[in-house]
Amino acid sequence: IAIAAIACVFPTLVNMTRGLRSLDKSVLDFMAIIHADPADLLRHARLFAALPYLFSAMKITVGMSVIGAIVAEFTGANQGIGTIIVNAGYRQDAVMLFSAIFVTSAATVIFFYAVVLLEKLALFWPGADIEN
Repeated sequence: IAIAAIACVFPTLVNMTRGLRSLDKSVLDFMAIIHADPADLLRHARLFAALPYLFSAMKITVGMSVIGAIVAEFTGANQGIGTIIVNAGYRQDAVMLFSAIFVTSAATVIFFYAVVLLEKLALFWPGADIEN
């Protein structure tokens, strides 16, 4: 879990930092006019501006987390897909090896599209995408 988390933390950190700083100047001006304190600015404006960047990071890191978990299983696990891949390599069982790789690839694609679906549900307001 730690290796998968380490693989995911830096892309998420970079994207969230970028997202928190991406707030439109007009929103900052409005929040200053209504005398919003920094906590209100974060809660009501910056977090919503950062959500598209968070989902972008999640799309990147979902594959990295699967790879990190499998690499971690190569060395220190007794069960899991990484262990199956290592054991199939030792036994020269090509069918088992490619089956494990296929299952891993399919799981990664499913996780990616789960994030895409979650993004479509969470970012419902106009202009919520960062593709402009």
